[in-house]
Amino acid sequence: MDFMPKDHVDLGELTGQMDMETAGRIAGARFSMLSGDLARLHRALIQFMLDMHTRGMDTLKSTCLISLTRRH
Repeated sequence: MDFMPKDHVDLGELTGQMDMETAGRIAGARFSMLSGDLARLHRALIQFMLDMHTRGMDTLKSTCLISLTRRH
């Protein structure tokens, strides 16, 4: 190998597309905030996996049903 690979966190912070410091203040340690192309890549990978694993299935959406009285 002609170069030393960098850690994904180092690359994300170097490109300004991953912010561990702000995310840590908001959500606690070991969280990250993604932005720009990295956030779009993350979303695209999620959508790809959803498309692959739901092929041939129908999507259903029901309303939220809330009852203020108990049913016995």
